[in-house]
Amino acid sequence: MVMTETLMDLFSPDFFQEQGMPEEGAFDTPLFPDDGFDSTEPESDSPFEEASEDNLDANGEVEESHPDDLSNVDAEADDLSDPAMPDLIGESDSIDDAPPEASEEAATAPFGAELTEDALGKSVFDPIFDFVTDVWDRFFQPFFDPDDIVHASDFSENGMLDTKNHLVVVGDVASDINYVSKQTGQTCSLMAQEQFVHRLTGKPIPEEYLEWQAEKWGVYRPEIGTDIEGQEMILDHFNIPYDRQFSPDLDDIVKSMSKGNDVLIGVDARVFYHDSSYPPGSGHAVTLVGRGLDPATGDLKGFYVTDSNFPGGAHFVTKEQLDASWTKVDMISVPEKLAA
Repeated sequence: MVMTETLMDLFSPDFFQEQGMPEEGAFDTPLFPDDGFDSTEPESDSPFEEASEDNLDANGEVEESHPDDLSNVDAEADDLSDPAMPDLIGESDSIDDAPPEASEEAATAPFGAELTEDALGKSVFDPIFDFVTDVWDRFFQPFFDPDDIVHASDFSENGMLDTKNHLVVVGDVASDINYVSKQTGQTCSLMAQEQFVHRLTGKPIPEEYLEWQAEKWGVYRPEIGTDIEGQEMILDHFNIPYDRQFSPDLDDIVKSMSKGNDVLIGVDARVFYHDSSYPPGSGHAVTLVGRGLDPATGDLKGFYVTDSNFPGGAHFVTKEQLDASWTKVDMISVPEKLAA
């Protein structure tokens, strides 16, 4: 762990210079073009992250020098438990499953029509169409349509109701979105970690400093992004407690979030953004800051995601969409609040 002295020292006006960071004028030349991506990358014209998580070293090991388990964080962190939820169980509307009656056109259909339509006038190809539509909706629809961004004004009842998606919210999503800063380079992992530093200390950290520090550590290259060892080093540097788990599944995410944690994960940007300009396996870091529950049944419908490509809001992603785009290499759990 890279240790700092105290938070007071950490955020003093001269802190960045004391750390050895160049003077302000050293950054007069932009690190990246104005359009927000490295122009030397031939594969994509997209402003989104193309960092890969395939940078695991030969030994496949990451030095762990953080708390072994978030459960060991001060026992006074009672506010990490789920907030009290309203009664979610109710009667759902009944649905009429009766098939439509056969039309006169179907009854007098020309010879050969029985090959494509059944006696009720429904095409035998409809099940195939329905299947293709379902696959498209679940796995190929853009997961992050900017028009679907949930803003603070879309929440009511102290942030517990999402009026845009008509869901009950578990987590402080309405507040968390205020700590997401825009990435201008291949810095998604650095900015995702910075989100926690900003939220838990109240101090935003400049992207330029994070890039400079991570590059000095040898875990970041501007043209590629942050390697797998660097996914936790900003948290270490600013003494943010966390727990990192490798090869997790969706149940592990649910268990961690049910304990009051937010979770940083990597997704396949090609799938997540439904953007074929990304090569397969292009990594991008996002943060899960809340869960969305069906108000009638209490069933988990999906997760609220913050993304440094879309600051100022969150996006709701279904369980199926997340499972389809998540790389499942690892997950990093960070408590919503520090223990008193």
